[in-house]
Amino acid sequence: MNSKCKFVVKKLLVLIVSCIILLGITPVIGKAYAETIHNDVVTEVKLTKADLVTPATWADVTTRMQLVVKFALNNRVHAGDKTIIHVPNEFEIVKRESFAIKSPSGETIANAVTDPDAKTVTITYANYVDSHSDISGSLHVTVKIDTDVVTSGQTMRLRLVMDGGHGFDINPFVYAGVRRDNPDEHLYKKSYFDNNDPTIVRTRIRVNGKGGNFQKLTVKDTIETPAVSYDKNSFRITKGRWEIGADGYFTLKNEVDVTNQFQINFDGNSFTIDFNNVQGEGYYIKYDMKLSYRPVNQEIVNNRISGYNDAQVIMDEVIRAVYQESGGEANGYHFTIKIHKENENGDSLSGAVFEVIRESSGVKVGEITTDSNGNGSLGGLLKDKYTIKEKKAPEGYMLSTETVKVVPADFGPDKSVTKIIKNSHAPDETSVTVTKRWDDGNDKDKLRPESVKVQLYANGVKKGAEVTLKKSENWTYTWNNLPEKKSGQKIKYTVKEVNRLPGYVASVDDANHGNIVITNTHTPKETPKKETPKKDTHKKGNSPKTGDSSKPVQSALMLCASSVMLTVVAAKKRRKNIQ
Repeated sequence: MNSKCKFVVKKLLVLIVSCIILLGITPVIGKAYAETIHNDVVTEVKLTKADLVTPATWADVTTRMQLVVKFALNNRVHAGDKTIIHVPNEFEIVKRESFAIKSPSGETIANAVTDPDAKTVTITYANYVDSHSDISGSLHVTVKIDTDVVTSGQTMRLRLVMDGGHGFDINPFVYAGVRRDNPDEHLYKKSYFDNNDPTIVRTRIRVNGKGGNFQKLTVKDTIETPAVSYDKNSFRITKGRWEIGADGYFTLKNEVDVTNQFQINFDGNSFTIDFNNVQGEGYYIKYDMKLSYRPVNQEIVNNRISGYNDAQVIMDEVIRAVYQESGGEANGYHFTIKIHKENENGDSLSGAVFEVIRESSGVKVGEITTDSNGNGSLGGLLKDKYTIKEKKAPEGYMLSTETVKVVPADFGPDKSVTKIIKNSHAPDETSVTVTKRWDDGNDKDKLRPESVKVQLYANGVKKGAEVTLKKSENWTYTWNNLPEKKSGQKIKYTVKEVNRLPGYVASVDDANHGNIVITNTHTPKETPKKETPKKDTHKKGNSPKTGDSSKPVQSALMLCASSVMLTVVAAKKRRKNIQ
């Protein structure tokens, strides 16, 4: 009996000790969990339009808004700790997303995950919080009205409540409820970014919702945003009768695909479709647009829709598709690039013009011109990568060849970035003209070529490429915008022929640096003279006539006189020899 009692007592003691241990552990576990969840860090909550600044004052079933939550950490938060935000039940989180919450310098403070099913945003803090103090930041979540919860139009006065009862009132706004389609519409269009692929914009055009009759109805569509194009394979046209249901929305009854029955006339960034002899039937045009880059938050794609009933315009409107995503840093068209222009001495330069090109799209988003203080700016930019190129240099300065890059991390807390760009003085410039002259007897030997290659030299060193002098261009060429000096010394320019011309000797006259003359000399070969037969000096008109004997007599007398003189000379020589 005693042994049994001892056994029972021992069992009871084991049970009591186990309970004590369990009871002791439970508070410890609870305390550890409480220390990892920080729901007291939220400082402000507001509901805005897509720009994250303008308060949302009105919404319908399709309106997307931004729930902006600001927080300030209390220096007790450590890496791995969490904050859980419960979105008001009247809102629907548009999509499941993961994003980083970043500091102004671009470092990750925490990572956030949205859960549309639970309507929560869970923040998990990164190592950044252990090495920094007095941390503050914000996040924004894309939401819209949950029509399963809110079934009618009303003024919405909502409150975001954290676990533990800590809550914030959200600025009130008017919910318009379900807006019924217009039964008298001729054309209607909507565009929206695809939830899964942000580079795709879905577009829908409703044609002849009213069910009217038209001899010809033309629909023209134009993309007004650069780096966006049509996906021609996505086009579908269906036909039926538009009817408004009990819910107030159009439905295309007896819908059939008639894409192959229509000619879609593409013209670059636009297309037209003609609907002929319309007798009450309606049409539905569906197509996609493709961005050549990934958009950033609040990116806008503009697309114009125009409708013509014969010569009458029945619609001309720009439809905007706004890309919205949840995030942990400010975005939107609120960023500014600033430039300060100066010379090597730090003096401000005015009149410089720069092009600003968005790298993701390759599109020039604007220009910056510096003022008298050397400053210029371009605002209304998205937080993205940009390239800055100088288009025009200040007067008296060389155009800068520097390519200046801007990355998202460059933008400071004031949403601006300043780049200092220097210019060097433009050197004094000169020009050199070369002229080819020929000294070859007007090309008597036909050796002169049709063209000659020459080379410019600066201080004895080749300058630039070879140049061809042509007969058709009067054998001349001018080099412009040449530097006049190097290291403070005037540059000596001269020009030489690239190849020696056979049969010619070249000489260069570069005494005048601005006008250099190259003369090619060739002495033509002399042609042998032909002997010319003597002409008969006796003219027919001078032949002796009958009865004219004066000329023969004169000739006879001259012969006699010559004979006498020869005889006398010979006699004298004989006497001289005898003596």
